[in-house]
Amino acid sequence: EGSMAQVEAKYLKGLKFTGATSKEVVVNGKKRKKWTPFERALVPADVLASSERGDNIVIVAGDGQKHIVPRAQKAAKAEETEK
Repeated sequence: EGSMAQVEAKYLKGLKFTGATSKEVVVNGKKRKKWTPFERALVPADVLASSERGDNIVIVAGDGQKHIVPRAQKAAKAEETEK
């Protein structure tokens, strides 16, 4: 069906966005970048693409993860698949 411009926030509940931040540090007199990983809740701005596949919504996030979320979210947990 293609990408939706907006994904309802209820489908993002429980999904995580992972990434890393860098910081300049000096090690043995040389400048280096130190990377620190982080994890936060997925927000609509992180969604690159989404589509409806049967009873599921497939969400592709900016960190490269593909999330498959059941449309009926009563007791179902989000299924996550690394891309």
